[in-house]
Amino acid sequence: MKYISATKGALITLPLFTILVLLDPVRIDLPSVEIILTISTFLFAIMSGFYISRLDTRYDQLRSLVASEDAHILSLYKIAQLFGAPFAKRIANHIDLYLIRSYDFPISHYAYKNTAQHYLALWDEARTIKSQQPQTAYQNFLGLLANMEHERNTSSTVAAERLSIAQWAMLILLAINILVSMFGLLTPNWYIQLSIILFASILVLIILLIRDLQNLMIGQTALLEESGQEVLEFMGKKRYYQQVFLDNGMSRVPSHVKEYRLGIHEPGAKKIKIKVVKN
Repeated sequence: MKYISATKGALITLPLFTILVLLDPVRIDLPSVEIILTISTFLFAIMSGFYISRLDTRYDQLRSLVASEDAHILSLYKIAQLFGAPFAKRIANHIDLYLIRSYDFPISHYAYKNTAQHYLALWDEARTIKSQQPQTAYQNFLGLLANMEHERNTSSTVAAERLSIAQWAMLILLAINILVSMFGLLTPNWYIQLSIILFASILVLIILLIRDLQNLMIGQTALLEESGQEVLEFMGKKRYYQQVFLDNGMSRVPSHVKEYRLGIHEPGAKKIKIKVVKN
């Protein structure tokens, strides 16, 4: 099933609400509907505003962490080149596997667990360095590895902060209550009808926007996907995309990419299956 962004979702509901308003299949007659609408709208505004603020802060924090981690990964590779081509090649292969596993999972504690072995493999490679000269480069190499773990751990912890089922249920119930109340105010007046259609679609937009922020999807684009893909290109590797996320619309291949690797295995599978695809 294709991932529908908040804007698209709201636009899709516009014709639906238009039909409902014009047909007015159910004439709802509620006593004191204005009071119910006022209270529901007030509570919905408080809850949705709080959730959007909280999730937006989470999004910004994760964006900063991911960008910093990708920068450290590239620096790690460039420093590895100072210790010789064979060592740099091994580091590049570990980073490649690390990023592949990262792209098999959205940012979450699942990604942390599934990339751990490839991250620890970088530490194992650091122990194989016989000559620690230049000393500064070696220290920076270890420092970057330590910083990566901090960013990985923090990203995993922050990404785990999601709305609970109860919070979603309360938000959706309030939205339904607002919709029912608005239909209770429906009149033949075209301005009232137009307002109800727009307000109803905006309700859907707000709920889907909260969902997008929770899923780290803004503008139907995954959080900083390009950042890690460019790291792969700098190392001489082809970009990697997971077929599952391409199929459901959570990931997309830029038009300028002529060739890329496609993961045809299930995310989390022990055996990685990749094929090269032309765009």
